[in-house]
Formats: sequence, C-alpha cells, structure tokens
Amino acid sequence: MTIKTVTLKTPIEWHGQMLSAIEIREPTGMELIELGDPVLYARSANGAIYGVPNDSAVQAYLEKCLKVDGGCAILALLPLADGIAIKEALLGFFHVAAAEG
Repeated sequence: MTIKTVTLKTPIEWHGQMLSAIEIREPTGMELIELGDPVLYARSANGAIYGVPNDSAVQAYLEKCLKVDGGCAILALLPLADGIAIKEALLGFFHVAAAEG
C-alpha cells in the first residue's frame, strides 16, 4: 500500500510534538465501496463534464487514511495551503488508480 508524505509549509505542535510532515496512506478498494467516490462528475449546460469534490467522502477518507493520532482533527490547526496539499495528496491516489485501471 502506497504512503505519501505531505511536508507542511507551517509546522505545527500536535499532541506535544512538532510535526513538519503528515503521512497519508492509499485508500483500499473496500473503502471505495464503503465511502464512494471523492469526486462526483456533472455535465454543464454546454455539455462539458467537470468534477465536483464530494466533501463528505473526502473527509471520511481522510479520517481513515491520515496516519496521525486524532485523524481529521489535525486539519483544524493547519493553514489553508497545508489543508489543500493534504486533500490533493488524497485525490492523487484516485487519479493515479484511474489512469492505471
């Protein structure tokens, strides 16, 4: 199972220790079945297809896949740029898997 390390632009203190990076593991196939797709697709009036993040699924995946005590609670301490980097790391697993599949 693949693990990505997201280096934080702004290190934080979490449970008494300084964190400068957070690991996130690749979701499993069963988690995909349980939680659904993290991106939903829609068609615009002119026929273009675009993705819309499924925020509740993204949160559920992060709760399971972040390799840090407390799961998603850590996101409340992160600045926006670091939160986006973690979200993109998660979504990247799905992009790679779809391209390989």
